Amino acid sequence: MARLVISSQPRAIIYAGTRHQASGWVPVRRFHSLVTGRRYAVPIARCRAIRRPAVFSGLGMLTILTIDLEHGLYATDAEALMADARVVYGSQDSLYLATQKWIDPRTPVEKMPQSQSTVIDKFDVTDPHHTTLVASGAVPGYVLNQFSMSEYKGDLRVATTSRRSGGTPRLPRP
Repeated sequence: MARLVISSQPRAIIYAGTRHQASGWVPVRRFHSLVTGRRYAVPIARCRAIRRPAVFSGLGMLTILTIDLEHGLYATDAEALMADARVVYGSQDSLYLATQKWIDPRTPVEKMPQSQSTVIDKFDVTDPHHTTLVASGAVPGYVLNQFSMSEYKGDLRVATTSRRSGGTPRLPRP
């Protein structure tokens, strides 16, 4: 078994004509079998498999495909979350996806948050055939990369970096 994490943007954002169709919001996976020559396209996840996070974190679609490699690239399970993912960390029992907390681009500068935060979604991967969203939360600051996260005895440990939003860090003068 393998797990494939895909981050995509809905077509409906660019193509206004698709906003009232499921295909505008749910990505499509396309297959071409070299054995049979058959080609097909299906939604990457069923609508009932798409979750909404507790804390809004963007208009992207995050999909985790569980693939049985002994049977080719046909996904045995698809779990999707309406969120963006920038950092992926996996342990023996869990898969964690982190992204900076979304800020509405129309927010006036004076109302911008004084600090950044990262939304982290946890998926249970103990069942080799299914992936399940089990928790969401936020931490102050932002996660640099997957090496900034680790799991110890079932607890996620996160090292974050902080800086004020909307500004650049000040460097000491020589």
